[in-house]
Amino acid sequence: MKKYASIFSLIGLAAMIISCGENSSSSSTGGVEVDLEDAIAQAEGRRAADPNEMGGNSCLLDYKTQYDELLTKEMILAISGFSEDVLEVKYSKALKDPSYHSISYRFENKRVGKIKGFDFETELRDEVTVKSIKPMSLNQFEQTYKVRSQEEINLANQSIDDVIEGTSESEEANEKMAELEKKGVSKETTQGAADIMKDAFSNVSKSYSVVDGLGDAATWNSFTNSLNVLQNGVQFELYVDVSIENEENKNLAIEVAKQILAKCS
Repeated sequence: MKKYASIFSLIGLAAMIISCGENSSSSSTGGVEVDLEDAIAQAEGRRAADPNEMGGNSCLLDYKTQYDELLTKEMILAISGFSEDVLEVKYSKALKDPSYHSISYRFENKRVGKIKGFDFETELRDEVTVKSIKPMSLNQFEQTYKVRSQEEINLANQSIDDVIEGTSESEEANEKMAELEKKGVSKETTQGAADIMKDAFSNVSKSYSVVDGLGDAATWNSFTNSLNVLQNGVQFELYVDVSIENEENKNLAIEVAKQILAKCS
């Protein structure tokens, strides 16, 4: 995976250049940003017009710069039942845009399991992360976090292939791929990275399910262990990985989300 790191970075940047950027579906899988909605929009050459309002939940938006107040250590300890003795807290503020900030609560509970995509067991940390508070309309939310058809997945894959081949409609994206060639990265290596991204697109796009009775809209992704919730034109995302059982991760995520929503009811 390490040899693909710079390639993922440039391909990811190219995908961001291709996309309209603001209203994307971005799910993190093993360090790869999966932006399926934007890939499909590029392949189709369009993005659906959105008549719905966004950003109405000013209370939730205010927490973009204080994630640790939105989801506190005390809340996590009470909901999870885990011990503070094995807790590590990480507040990520690497980028200027607070929409990309996050706070993670990680517990060294010595749980053993498999990392998705690998066929061996290792010790895993239990983790709950909240991130990605940003304005989003209901229409955007429903279009972004939904199961994709095989036709849509094929369109996304074609978009990636166009970038790799240097035939994208975006000259800037083509320039980014040319940078890889100048750095001596082989076409075979670049294609290998692209194939991993395609697999991630496919897995993520097929794993959404609607969660009823939570906010204005909510979806759970069983592949990424992510719960996306929309309330009055503002969304947030929870990543929960505390068990090998999907339902346990989902139920804990829902309970955390309910307490977050209660702060801005």
